[in-house]
Amino acid sequence: MLTKNQIVNGLTKYIETEVISKIEDKALQIILAIGVTALNRNHDLINAVLDNQFISYLVKKNEEDKYDLDELFDIIDDTLKTYGKLPITIPAIKFISPTEKTLRFSTEDVNRLRSLMEQGGM
Repeated sequence: MLTKNQIVNGLTKYIETEVISKIEDKALQIILAIGVTALNRNHDLINAVLDNQFISYLVKKNEEDKYDLDELFDIIDDTLKTYGKLPITIPAIKFISPTEKTLRFSTEDVNRLRSLMEQGGM
């Protein structure tokens, strides 16, 4: 069971250390860093994800406002083991980042994210 703070801290730490640091496009680094900073300043921004109807079937919230992400992580891990890396394409952003970028996430990435969330981003 994770608090919203643990989820946000782990997610932002993962994005900073495992995503932004490995992107060569400076403009895209800055755009992602703006998102991380906004999320760090207002943890309630994560509610759009946690309250999503589909996600809420997989992520259970208890009376103490803690979230159980085990089923979600297990499903993602099993799926990536079967089908390989998940490509996420970030479209070109006119005047900022002129070409699309594709990021690929593996089971190792999912496990690292999960670990960082459990540690609260430490």
